Amino acid sequence: MFQAIELMPAAFSGEGSGVISVSTVREENKRKKESSEQYLDSVAKVLEGRGYPVSKHVTTGPPAEQILDFAEANPVDLIAMSTHGLSGIKRWIFASVTDKVLHAGDMPVLVVRAAGP
Repeated sequence: MFQAIELMPAAFSGEGSGVISVSTVREENKRKKESSEQYLDSVAKVLEGRGYPVSKHVTTGPPAEQILDFAEANPVDLIAMSTHGLSGIKRWIFASVTDKVLHAGDMPVLVVRAAGP
């Protein structure tokens, strides 16, 4: 199982325009990584309970690039992804990770519609 998270960059802006402190950014990034690890741990527990071997990987960076880089560097036969099925302007605005992986990679990709929002 694999999950890539984009870290919040340290953003600085002019006085009075909502500056986010470096410590706040670090805390948020730490929370995101811990949340991803907890999520993968919970899914892995279910799969391992059913007898499936599981390895977990959490990386940081642009998700599509991280997925493709991991797949190329490791013995991966298939990339399985879920999607929310956005189309039109929403897809363009949110720049579908699934779409990028489908078009940039050269290995099979299984896409499954996400069950919930």
